[in-house]
Amino acid sequence: MWIFQELIVAKEIVITCGEQVMEWNDVRNISQALSAFGYDIMIRYSRAGFWAAESNSPHRVAFWRDQYQSKPMERLRRQFGPFVLTLNRNDFQCSNGRDMLYAHMGVCNYNRIVPDYKKPLGQVYTEFWADVLERVPTSINFLTCVEDTSCSVNRSKSATCSEDLVQEITAPKKIPLPSWVPDFQARLEPASLTQHYYSDCFLAPGNLEEIPLRIDKIENHLILHGFLFDTVARISESGQELIQNNSIMRIALLMEDVYNHYGTSYPTNEHPFEAIWKTMAILTDITGEKDIDYPPSLSIRKTFADWLLYILASPRVLQGKRNENEKALEHILNAGFDTTDLIPSLGTVKLEAEALRLYLHAKTRRKESQGTLLAGRKFGDDLQLTFQPTGDGHVGMAASSFGDRALKRMRLFRTKERYFIGKGLQSVEVGDEICIIPGAQVPFILRKIPGTERRKFIGQAYVHGVMHGEVSSQWQGCSHQEFVIE
Repeated sequence: MWIFQELIVAKEIVITCGEQVMEWNDVRNISQALSAFGYDIMIRYSRAGFWAAESNSPHRVAFWRDQYQSKPMERLRRQFGPFVLTLNRNDFQCSNGRDMLYAHMGVCNYNRIVPDYKKPLGQVYTEFWADVLERVPTSINFLTCVEDTSCSVNRSKSATCSEDLVQEITAPKKIPLPSWVPDFQARLEPASLTQHYYSDCFLAPGNLEEIPLRIDKIENHLILHGFLFDTVARISESGQELIQNNSIMRIALLMEDVYNHYGTSYPTNEHPFEAIWKTMAILTDITGEKDIDYPPSLSIRKTFADWLLYILASPRVLQGKRNENEKALEHILNAGFDTTDLIPSLGTVKLEAEALRLYLHAKTRRKESQGTLLAGRKFGDDLQLTFQPTGDGHVGMAASSFGDRALKRMRLFRTKERYFIGKGLQSVEVGDEICIIPGAQVPFILRKIPGTERRKFIGQAYVHGVMHGEVSSQWQGCSHQEFVIE
């Protein structure tokens, strides 16, 4: 993390590699060129999904260096929050978690923190976060920057999070980090709903009266006032589980639930399956660039339909994808859904499975023949398939990764009483509470601690049909409920 500050404030930067010496501006220009054109050049030499030209790029650091030098008095004062909450939090690391705050103080001319390496890390983070929440207007929306627990380095994982089998480089350290305080040493995954989309994109509480948050600094409790909307009754697979288990059974059950409850008219006056693909599209990385369109574009609808067709067809072809997907296939195709062309017919699935089988067979033969041309064509290139290869040597289909991208560190869920569809952090569990807090643009997920009236903060949520104040009128004139969060 300190290298960022050193590059920003240095009077002169020279890059050396062995006997080679390069000027900083040359490295900056190369970095900018790679950012603009490198994908087209490098992707043919890299496995799909491993291109990271934007990560820690010198031209991005150079931009902040220019800003720093152009403002000798203010420096990067206004960037302290964005650096700490999102930007540098995801791009840089440090061995001492305190430096995720301390290393920004010089370049940002930020003097509200006194560095103290004797303080426990949890205390450093909690004191800083309490100051932000109490001092900054609309700071309650910063709670969307609390990462999913499965990403955290410095807090223990819940039972649900243990299902994520990705190996952690750094073992979790047991420190008293409250659930409402971000672990700044961890990546912010998923992204913040309020910072990802345009300003004031959401306003779930409508015009309900806000009661300012309070912080009990003795017990380290955050106290919010709002309303309980509903509880979580069913959750889908996470992106990691889709990859590991090759199953969409829980997504299929969720689709059946909302269809059986609403028929063809969700509360937003659309088919429930339209609500599902739009909800999956929220905070979804489709093509390597974060999609910031809202509402989601119709192109994502097509991607969702293609993904569903691929997932349902693949068990008939790929031995490793049998098991639960066959149950999901049978479940969806025999449920009698009004498909709205999102769910394929059994005949379409069979045709796609056969096309996929022929494609894979041709791909294998082409590999064996080492690209030998037959009749002027390579095996498999002329097959009319819904899906095309995403890269040289990559058999996967263009839409096949939509599910694990859309649900990376996230899950779909259905609420218990109202059967609303939502999307929350991977850590969400059945029984969690969906709360509307006036002042917060988006709903929050809380978990009641057994035997107490206190809660744990799980994270932000998107609930389709709630995000623009559609249900807020029911609480007009009602007393707020107090939520004490550990």
